[in-house]
Amino acid sequence: MTREQFSILVKAMKAVYSDPKFIADKDAFDVWYEMFKGDDYMVVQTAIQKYMANNEFPPTIAGIRKHMASITEVHNDISEGEAWARVYKAICNANYRAKEEFDNLPEICQIAVGRPETLKEWAMLDSQEVGTVIQSNFLRGFRVAKQRKTEFAQLPCQLREQIQQIGVAHTPLLNKGGVDDV
Repeated sequence: MTREQFSILVKAMKAVYSDPKFIADKDAFDVWYEMFKGDDYMVVQTAIQKYMANNEFPPTIAGIRKHMASITEVHNDISEGEAWARVYKAICNANYRAKEEFDNLPEICQIAVGRPETLKEWAMLDSQEVGTVIQSNFLRGFRVAKQRKTEFAQLPCQLREQIQQIGVAHTPLLNKGGVDDV
């Protein structure tokens, strides 16, 4: 998004939120612009409109980014029950096809499971243990993975890229450690 486009969005926000402290000067504008410059104009505009329609107080950068993530996110569409059903099915077939089953899982489930070998290990356990202990551990890992993915999606795109460049070991989403790391 260009500075001019962002300027239009700031004017709209200032028209709705008349607080003189809200993006009060060029320095504040520069900070805000830095946090949105790599994002798609239409997504930011839609998120700001969504925010303005639902909030009577001026937005924060984080508030707008949360709305942006809610507009663009698709990984949260899978429920815990659906995720466990897919993983359980993969466990049932994992004795001989663990890698293939793992690869067919949605990314968020792969993050929560960790690695194909985990499916094979789970497949060798007693079915009652799989239906209680393993399910509980998976769901805990699944919730953490969803939360991490949501938080990562809310970061400005240039910050996400910076984090990925710094190293995958420090990136919660790229470190697919699974339920053992929770």
